[in-house]
Amino acid sequence: MVVTLASHAHFVEAELRGAPRPHVLAQPYDRGTAAGVLLPAHWIKARDAEAAIAVFPSDHFILEESAFMCHVADVARAVRQRPESMIVLGAEATDAEPEYGWIEPGKPWRGRREVPCRRSAAS
Repeated sequence: MVVTLASHAHFVEAELRGAPRPHVLAQPYDRGTAAGVLLPAHWIKARDAEAAIAVFPSDHFILEESAFMCHVADVARAVRQRPESMIVLGAEATDAEPEYGWIEPGKPWRGRREVPCRRSAAS
C-alpha cells in the first residue's frame, strides 16, 4: 500500500503503473505522519486483522537495499512470534540529527538470538 495526498495520487499512480501494483490510498488532507500511518493501518486491519504492517517513509534513503530487506524479513519473523509487539528497525546514526529523535535501546528480548531485538529503554 502506498499512502499519498489526494492531490498527488495521480502522480503516484502513474509512477506505479505495472504489475504488481500496490493499492494507493489517498489522504484528503495532510494531517502529519501519525494520520498517514493510522489511516492505512485501520484500512489494512479491516481487511486482514492478522496482518503485520511495515512503514517505510518515502523520505528515507537506504543504500544497501538487499541487506535492509533481509533485516525487515527477520523483524517480520520476530513480530509473528510476538504479534502484540511493535518493532522499530533502526540504524546507527552517522551524524547528530536531534530534530529527528533517536531510539534508546533497552534490555534484549529473551529468546531473540537470531534477530537481536531489544525492548524500548522506557519499558
